[in-house]
Amino acid sequence: MSKKIFEEKQRFNSVDIIVLLSFFIIGLTIKFVNDHLFSSVDNGLPVLTYVVFIVPLIACVIFLFRLKLEIKATCKSVRVKFSSFSRSKYKIRWEDVEECEIINQSGAAKWCGWNINYEPEKLLSLSGRAGLHIRTKQGENFVIGTKNPFALKQVILQAEH
Repeated sequence: MSKKIFEEKQRFNSVDIIVLLSFFIIGLTIKFVNDHLFSSVDNGLPVLTYVVFIVPLIACVIFLFRLKLEIKATCKSVRVKFSSFSRSKYKIRWEDVEECEIINQSGAAKWCGWNINYEPEKLLSLSGRAGLHIRTKQGENFVIGTKNPFALKQVILQAEH
């Protein structure tokens, strides 16, 4: 077993999405409680409607909190484990890599209409598109997102020697 020279664990950290989902959950709950406990008029939010809206919102929040990405790089390979309710594992040996480069796009790039990609790629990231772009000899493209692309670049340099 090779010695780990880079390891990183990521979790979903987009606070704006969590706040937005929480805003809807709290708003619907306040409306439901107000209609059923404090109002004498029976034209409020029905229980079934409340459940139909609240269950998917809570499921989304739980899903986002369960998202994890683990990156482990050694002198021989890079391993990525992406997990939520299912687990996806990728192991890319450095000897199978045709092209490898560090990319660093800003966080606003994902909202830009010009961020069009014609080559199919597997984006494995919870921290944006800053990270490692790998093209294998079999023609697969991977983008492995990282919070510290410079440390990952050192791994690449060590793997080349």
